[in-house]
Amino acid sequence: MANTQNPASSQTLNLSGPRLGYSFFSPDLNAVMDRPTYEGGYDINTGIFNFGYQFEKQYLDGGAFQGLVEFIPQIGGLDQGLFIPSLSILNGIRDNRSGIEFGFGPTFLISRKSRMYQENGVWYRPTDRRNVNNLPTTNRPDSRGSAFVDANLVFAAGKSFKVGTMNIPMNVFFVPNKNFYRYGFSLGYNFRR
Repeated sequence: MANTQNPASSQTLNLSGPRLGYSFFSPDLNAVMDRPTYEGGYDINTGIFNFGYQFEKQYLDGGAFQGLVEFIPQIGGLDQGLFIPSLSILNGIRDNRSGIEFGFGPTFLISRKSRMYQENGVWYRPTDRRNVNNLPTTNRPDSRGSAFVDANLVFAAGKSFKVGTMNIPMNVFFVPNKNFYRYGFSLGYNFRR
């Protein structure tokens, strides 16, 4: 009989609120971002500043634990003259006592890409240099290219700290990809709810 009863509910956290963070790139992607724009790069530093808002909704209440879905629209790169919108949708679990949470889900990012081929370790666009050896082509990050929506998986972990009536969630994230990866951190705040 005791196994069929729901555990006593504890105070849940709702951490909806603004998010500020910074994203870093894998070495290969960083090389593209660092190149001058006339070579298809973005002529920026090793990372970009992000800001957005996290909307979250609890869908499971396990007493001390809660299941969450989080929607996080963001804009990145404004600190370096870029406009890179993204949306992440995370499914997660949070321990309300310690504030520790884990989540994963899809992330969508609008980026520019060009069809390119690699010869002797260098990437070329067929419009810049003829592909005389008919080498295979693939879409690669290129500031001169067309806009694409990239879909990847994001993994995140974090902890929320309480300061008076304020919650301060701190998170780290990792976005793997078959060619490149991104990683970074974010920081937010809201008042206890």
